[in-house]
Amino acid sequence: MTQEPQRKPEEVDVLGVRMHLAPAALFHALWDDAIHSRDRITVTAPHFHILLDAARSTRLRDYLNHCTYNHLDGIAAWLGVRLLTGRKPDRLTGTDTMLPWLDRHFRDGTRIYVLGGSLLTSDTLMEHTTKRYPGAALRCHHGMIDAGDSAVLEDIRGFAPEVLLVSLGTTLQFEWLRMHRDALDIPVVVATGGFVEFLAGRRPRAPRWMRALGLEWLHRLVHEPGRLWQRYLLGFPSFLFHILRQRLRRAS
Repeated sequence: MTQEPQRKPEEVDVLGVRMHLAPAALFHALWDDAIHSRDRITVTAPHFHILLDAARSTRLRDYLNHCTYNHLDGIAAWLGVRLLTGRKPDRLTGTDTMLPWLDRHFRDGTRIYVLGGSLLTSDTLMEHTTKRYPGAALRCHHGMIDAGDSAVLEDIRGFAPEVLLVSLGTTLQFEWLRMHRDALDIPVVVATGGFVEFLAGRRPRAPRWMRALGLEWLHRLVHEPGRLWQRYLLGFPSFLFHILRQRLRRAS
């Protein structure tokens, strides 16, 4: 007799945030279950910079802990778990976790709404996706909005998606979700950061060999040094300091 697969991700505390550890396939199954049962879940993929912000912000930390699933995003978050627990969880990135799941749902005609990116990014995503997936039920809206923009809410409700991707960047997307998630009858809502730029093909992915070695961050730094140098060159050492301090506190 074959044993049924585990249906609940393992939980671990990382800088006060309840993180969930599981293979991408299990997350996909849980998200699919929510669509089919019309349960409402909220998913985030905190990378190390979000976790570092959460360590300093009770407001952000409390919101993340209110979400249904927080899965790893990137090598630094993975390393944080490794240092805290001694285990080697599956290495995930937000992009690689989302792409195959969305590919299947675009093909199946699942109703998907994407909120985020520039006007050009939003238009490009809509054009490219409908060409690649003729049966896709997709609507895109740019992210040049205020958190309280009621017109966006009405557009989302009118489309009645089964999946909503909120790709507004770290600060705005969590504020927007905090304000509006409970009022939206949508099974799966995912905070995706800058993922919409990758989804639309507007931002290049790292080569496969860099991703395999956990060097996607270096690729991004080379392509966007002005925006990302502080995050990686200053933020990563700070993140490691906080992780090691948490580990020492647990040991004492």
